[in-house]
Amino acid sequence: MTSQKACQLVVSGDDGGAAPESDAALLRAFDEGPLRSVSVLANGLTTEPFAAKALARNLSVGLHINFSEGKALGGPILGLTNDRAEFPGQKQETWRRLAEGKISEAALAREITAQWEALVALGLRPDHVDGHNHVQMFPKVLSAMTLALGQESIFVRVPDEPECPRDLVPEFQSLSLSSAEFRRRLEGTAWRASDHFVGFCFSLNPRQEALAHLFPARPGLTEFMVHPGARCGSQFTESSLRDRELRTLLDETMTQSFQSAGYQLVSFREAQ
Repeated sequence: MTSQKACQLVVSGDDGGAAPESDAALLRAFDEGPLRSVSVLANGLTTEPFAAKALARNLSVGLHINFSEGKALGGPILGLTNDRAEFPGQKQETWRRLAEGKISEAALAREITAQWEALVALGLRPDHVDGHNHVQMFPKVLSAMTLALGQESIFVRVPDEPECPRDLVPEFQSLSLSSAEFRRRLEGTAWRASDHFVGFCFSLNPRQEALAHLFPARPGLTEFMVHPGARCGSQFTESSLRDRELRTLLDETMTQSFQSAGYQLVSFREAQ
C-alpha cells in the first residue's frame, strides 16, 4: 500500500537583489508572512546587501537567471548582449533573440556559471533555479543550464498554471518549450520540479480569490510564485499590483487558509 504524498507549498518570491523597495517587501513577506524562498538576481542593483540580509535570516535562496536586465557577469554574449555586455532591457526582445536559437549554448552556460558563482561568493548556496522572465523555458537556455549546473541538486521551475486563462498567460509560452517537454528533459538530471505551479492569476489579481484552484490542498509540492513590492523597471514591476501582492501575503487569513486546507509551508531547501 503506497502512502499519499504530503501537501507541501512553497511561496517563492522573485527578483531578490533588484531594488531596495522590492527587497524590503520580500524580506517582510518572509518575516511576517508565508514566503519561504526567494530567487536572487546575481547582477542586481542591491544583490550584495540583500544576500547579507538573506544569510542573517537563513533564507532559502535560488538563482534567478537573468538575460534581460543589466550587464552580463561573464562578458558579452554574441546575439544577446551588446559589446558592453548589456542585456536588451526588454523581456520581449530577450525572448525574440532566445527563440531564434542562434546564441551559443556555451556562451549562455558561461554566463549562468558566472551568475551562480557570484551568489556563492556572497555566501549563498542556491537550492533552486528559475529564470527572470521565464528564460529557462527556452531550449538553448535549458541546454546551457545542463552544461553549467547539471550536477547540482536543485529545484527548477516549470511555470505552468492550467487554471489560468490562456489569454492571460505570458506570451513566452508560445515561443518556448511546453511544460510537458520541459519536464521530460529534466529526466536523468539531478534536478527536481514541483508537481504544481501557481502565480500567473495572482500576479494579475493579487487577492486570495485568485488562488481558489489551490483548494482543497493538492498532494505533492506546489510552487506559488510571487513578486511583492513595486519597483522601477517595467510596467509589471512598477504596477501598484505588486504592493497589493505584499498586502495580501501579509493578511494572516491567507497563511491560516493554507494551513487549514492541509498545506505544509516549506522552503525549497525543506521540500521533500
